Amino acid sequence: MRKVAALLVIAVALVLATLSSSPSQTSFAGVDTETATATATATATSTATATSTPTTTKTPGPVRFPLIFRQPTFTPTPTPTSTPTATPTTTSTARPCGTGFDGHLELRDNKPTYATFIENVVFNQYLYNPTATTICFGVLGMSVSGPQVLPFKTSWDGAGAPGGLLEIWAGCHGPAGLPCAGSSAAGRHEDKLGDGPEEHTPWEITTPGVYNSTLYVCYSTYSACLAPGGNWAPVSSAVPFTMVHWTPSAPQGDSQVEPTPQPFGGKVCYLITDDPRGIYLKCNGKQTKSMLHPR
Repeated sequence: MRKVAALLVIAVALVLATLSSSPSQTSFAGVDTETATATATATATSTATATSTPTTTKTPGPVRFPLIFRQPTFTPTPTPTSTPTATPTTTSTARPCGTGFDGHLELRDNKPTYATFIENVVFNQYLYNPTATTICFGVLGMSVSGPQVLPFKTSWDGAGAPGGLLEIWAGCHGPAGLPCAGSSAAGRHEDKLGDGPEEHTPWEITTPGVYNSTLYVCYSTYSACLAPGGNWAPVSSAVPFTMVHWTPSAPQGDSQVEPTPQPFGGKVCYLITDDPRGIYLKCNGKQTKSMLHPR
């Protein structure tokens, strides 16, 4: 009995010793429950950490910025659209024209005298454009000075031409063959003063004496040439001619009879050169039709 009791005491002592000396095994045995609990706790903590991470979500931020930047993109679009609209309007109205004709006037027949009342004095007119640009003009004609005041003889005008202007291109001749005659002969134009035997015009010369005819051009539009300040200029030197009374002897020995001028009902123009406001063409009577061709 004593042995049995001793063995029981030893066994109890060993168990107690084991429990106190091997804590790792004891804790290991209970780790599954506590470790799982701790793991769950840690998991919950990490879950909370993960939950806090999406809380600072930046998703709404990038969505706003593109919407803000698109609006200014469309703002400047209407501005350039209106700018080119006005540009062609002013450009299209421009008509580049220069000045500077070389002109020449000569008597076709070059006679020493011409008869008053009954004889035409015929002239050849020449123009040449020596510049590198087109030259435009509204009126071209002859101004006459002498014992008798004669109206201005319009040879060409642009009353019915676009913009009231005729033109001769760079390096070309005229006034015939507009806008470009290839030679002075092709560009030559004949016009006359005086009257033929059956004519009655404002250019009928009734007073004898020496006259001078000069070729004038107006570089302005036709309408501007009729108002003070038109750009008028002589383009030839003065060409003199002499008028005398000459009447053939009448049949049966009658004495010579001086013819009388006849009335004229058309338009008469005078080149006004002594107005301080400038040179211009002053016309009386009815306006004649367009001068795309010479009168």
